Amino acid sequence: MTTSLGELGVELFDGLVRTGRITLAGGLGLTPDGRAWFTALGGPEAVRERASRPLLRTCLDWTERRSHLGGALGAVLLSELLVRRWVVPDAHHRRALAVTDEGRAALNELLTPAQVDNDPRGAPG
Repeated sequence: MTTSLGELGVELFDGLVRTGRITLAGGLGLTPDGRAWFTALGGPEAVRERASRPLLRTCLDWTERRSHLGGALGAVLLSELLVRRWVVPDAHHRRALAVTDEGRAALNELLTPAQVDNDPRGAPG
């Protein structure tokens, strides 16, 4: 399935909130479960506070007009998705990614099956 960077970012942000890995109650925050999840995903450095960049912040995606995860954790998440080849750049669209079969299975815990697997043949949407 091909998806825009903005669409995927918004879906992942919603999934992180829905699964309780980040919270919006009282402001944006990383939960203990979220800290453990990001550590498992990117190692202990993933959740290390940085002076140069906030660990966690929202960023309004201009195409979707909704927030995605910004800050250091947003960068870690995108980097890991690419390194693990859960998403690959779409050859036909500069700002689009194709979710691989492995990625579809791995991201299933964050996204509803209808959002991840809307084309059972795996063809670009």
